[in-house]
Amino acid sequence: MEQNRLHALDAIRGIALLLGLLLHGSISFWPGLDSVGFPVSDNSKSMTLTYMFYVLHMFRMTVFFLIAGFFAHLSLTRKGYPVFLKDRFKRIAIPMICAWLVSLILMIPVVLWAASKFSGLTARRYCKAHSKQHQHNHCYYSSGFFTTCYGFMALLRCFILAETP
Repeated sequence: MEQNRLHALDAIRGIALLLGLLLHGSISFWPGLDSVGFPVSDNSKSMTLTYMFYVLHMFRMTVFFLIAGFFAHLSLTRKGYPVFLKDRFKRIAIPMICAWLVSLILMIPVVLWAASKFSGLTARRYCKAHSKQHQHNHCYYSSGFFTTCYGFMALLRCFILAETP
C-alpha cells in the first residue's frame, strides 16, 4: 500500500510549532510577573506581547487539535482499534509518563526557588509555613491528585516533610 504524505498539513504543524517558540518566549515580558513570583521576568514589559500570547495560544492549540484529530482518524481507519490503541500507547502514553516524571523532578527545585524568592523566606521555611497553613484543608486531596496544581503542591509538601527532621 502506497502512503501519500500530506505535506501541507506537515507545514502547518511546523509553523504552529515555530509559533510556540515565539509564544513561550513572550511570557517573560508580561507585566506583573514579579508580583506573583514567576522565576524569569524581563525588565522590559510589553502588553502587545501579552495579547499576542493569548491570540497565538488560542489559534495554535485549535490547529493542533484539528490536525491531531484528522491524523488520528486516518490512522484509526487504516489500522483498526486494537492496533491504533497499542500504537498510541507506545508512541504517546509511555513518552508522556516518562517526560512527566522527569519534569516533576526538575520542577520541584524551580518551584521552591520561585516560592522562596517571592516570599522572602528560604525554601524550607516557606514549605513549612505553607504546609502548616493548609494542614487541615482536605480539599487538596480530592479528585485529580496528580494532575492538579494543588496535587502538585501536596506532593511537593510530602517531599519536603519527608526531608524535615
